[in-house]
Amino acid sequence: MKNEKWDDVHGNTTPDDRMVAFLENPTDSYAILQLREDVDDNIPLMFANYSYLQKKEMEPEIDRYEVVYHGSISMSEDVNRQLEDLYVKFNIDHPDDFRGHSMSVSDIVALKIAGEVSCHYVDSFGFKALPGFLNPADHLRNAEMSMEDDYGM
Repeated sequence: MKNEKWDDVHGNTTPDDRMVAFLENPTDSYAILQLREDVDDNIPLMFANYSYLQKKEMEPEIDRYEVVYHGSISMSEDVNRQLEDLYVKFNIDHPDDFRGHSMSVSDIVALKIAGEVSCHYVDSFGFKALPGFLNPADHLRNAEMSMEDDYGM
């Protein structure tokens, strides 16, 4: 796995910039998403397993999350192996420039393999696939519109 240091490669970027970079990356890649700390009603969801969300009749929502890190992955590994390797990496041997908390329950790992994006909720044991969590076209459009608004375009 190859890591990209965000400040070195992209400068000081926002979570939307990191999401756009992940989605537009031409190589196989991953993104680590964690619950945003600036959303008050996220506090009870931090470190909550998937069954807790189900009891509350909730699903993970993209607006509650931010991309905290991104990197490239090799194509030769299967999805489960990639998820497990990333879990170890972001708990035991995380990159020097990683600023999020160690990967834990309620985080989401987004994988882009051969142009297909899949999202996986870090659960108490293993990962829960989240089909429909991220619609790349919608998120790219929203991020581009917010950037245009920021620059008065």
